[in-house]
Amino acid sequence: MTNANAPPATDDTPPIPPRYWWLKRILLAVGILILALPALRWWWGHEAERRLQAKIDEYHALGQPVTIEDFQFPPVPDKENAAHFLIEAASARVRPPIEDAVVEDLDWEEVPSHTDAVGRWVAANAETRRLIREARAKTRTDWKVRFTSPVSSMISVILPQFSAQRALARFLSTTAHYQHYVGDDAAAVETLRDAVAQGDRVNEMGPFLVSNLVAFAIYRLAVQAIEEITPALQVANPAQTQPVAAARPEQVRAVIADLLDDEPLRESWRWAMYGERLCCLDSVNVAATTPGGLSALTGGPAPPSPFGWELKPMFQLDAIFMMEFCTAHAEAGLSPNYQQAKRTARRFPAFESNIERNAHMLSRMLLPSLDHAVDLQFRELASRRLAATALAIRLYEVDHGHRPRALSELVPDYISAIPSDPFSPDGAPIGYRPDADPPVLYSVGDDGVDDGGEFVLTDPRAAEWKSEDQLFFLNGDRPRTPPASLATQPASAEAAKDEGEEVGRGGGNDHDQPTADQP
Repeated sequence: MTNANAPPATDDTPPIPPRYWWLKRILLAVGILILALPALRWWWGHEAERRLQAKIDEYHALGQPVTIEDFQFPPVPDKENAAHFLIEAASARVRPPIEDAVVEDLDWEEVPSHTDAVGRWVAANAETRRLIREARAKTRTDWKVRFTSPVSSMISVILPQFSAQRALARFLSTTAHYQHYVGDDAAAVETLRDAVAQGDRVNEMGPFLVSNLVAFAIYRLAVQAIEEITPALQVANPAQTQPVAAARPEQVRAVIADLLDDEPLRESWRWAMYGERLCCLDSVNVAATTPGGLSALTGGPAPPSPFGWELKPMFQLDAIFMMEFCTAHAEAGLSPNYQQAKRTARRFPAFESNIERNAHMLSRMLLPSLDHAVDLQFRELASRRLAATALAIRLYEVDHGHRPRALSELVPDYISAIPSDPFSPDGAPIGYRPDADPPVLYSVGDDGVDDGGEFVLTDPRAAEWKSEDQLFFLNGDRPRTPPASLATQPASAEAAKDEGEEVGRGGGNDHDQPTADQP
């Protein structure tokens, strides 16, 4: 029976209950997305893993160390281990008594006024000097650094060793200056050889960039001492009357050979870059697989631990970028000259878009500044070649009574070949200006332009001088900041100018850098 009052049925009447087709479509899309995300994540992860492993295999095929296992080396017995003797020397080092404490921080020109105190300190450290000499005689080095993850945390473990070795280097520098001042140049030259060898051994402390920087600081002290001692270095000459303690020519030639041997620097640079590459790879693993790993690496707030797994493919692809970056710099440091090195090294991209910046989150946080490190590598090569050439000039001067008119006169009796300038784009030899005031050896510096060894002294009292070239002062008269005992004396502007011309003698290498290369 039908209701006569009911409205007629039409096709537009909504169903009871409503079907909500729009909501079903949304739910269906969400369901498909939920199913697709794991598949997308699996593909992304698989592709990132494949690419990263292919890059690791590529480096392994070249015989390069990549993983932590590649950096595990057999231990060296203590009696054959140079590092063991250097560690013992650092432990045996006797600090001067309170009344003589100033001798630890003397400038070279202050040694004469503290001769007795320095002499007591050098004598008290006879065992330290013996151990350092033992280290020089050893050809194998094991600092007992055993790699574990996270690799980046290992640097804090070896930092105390760096401090101890820098203190030893300062002691050796003061000792060499003292021995030269008291006329024992034979001992001074051997001490300089000890200092160069110590730098080589510290360079092997671990495949880290910081090892190179500390070694550069040690080399700096050695080259600085050579620049300051060489002008008056007494070298035995049968044709002349010489002091009993004059250095023998063969001793000086041995220092020249040590300085011209680039292999320790190049080998340690290569391993340092491989070590930085390992740090990057290991940090990616820590960030992606360790709870709180990303927070540990950043040292601050970071996404919660599940994001490590979610972002692991992004981290792995960024690891490839970091590995290629470090590898390019490893090759750059082995280049024959600085200009080629800069072409080989990769510049860190600006990453201007937010997508790029986020994709390279770890590389922006973890990669060290390697451009400056490349600069220091080539400055050290130039510094050593300049110092070696200066010693050869001194040998010539002892035999002939004057310096050579040209470096070619040193070949082959005093040096096998004129060292090339590592900053010269065309492999030209280092520069020599014997008649300049003051006379200098020089490298053209990182701009590659030969400025003839010219420099400008902008403030004689503070020794703020500028030069595009890298200079070695043959008279030991490098412009420098005077010792505190001299700098605090009042002086008029004119007196300061005169004093600056006198005080501008000796001093550090011209490539002082406000980084870890400060001794």
